[in-house]
Amino acid sequence: VRVYVARWHFFAGGWNLADIAIVSMDILVVVGELIMGRHQLSMLGALRSVRLIRALRAMAHFRELQMMMHGFGGAMLTIFWAVILIVLILLFWSILAVEILNDLVQEIADEGGFGSC
Repeated sequence: VRVYVARWHFFAGGWNLADIAIVSMDILVVVGELIMGRHQLSMLGALRSVRLIRALRAMAHFRELQMMMHGFGGAMLTIFWAVILIVLILLFWSILAVEILNDLVQEIADEGGFGSC
């Protein structure tokens, strides 16, 4: 209906082109599943989640939603760097533990302390 009303101006909007791409991909996935079977196109089914991008259009209309998403993005960035820091700390202590405990483990293994492990 929007294409009929807006004519060629419909294709000038970025969101409209994104809508066309998302709906086209979804139609291709559904047709492919009907033809080839569901189990063969399981990866293409993940493309259906792209439809969630359409929900981003609502952010343009609600300032509170924009603020919430900006805060969420900042929190995710902080969580990302915290995970990187934790991984580096675990890596450091793991290397240190291997260097310190290696001789002790070798002695226990030589004495048969691990049995049939």
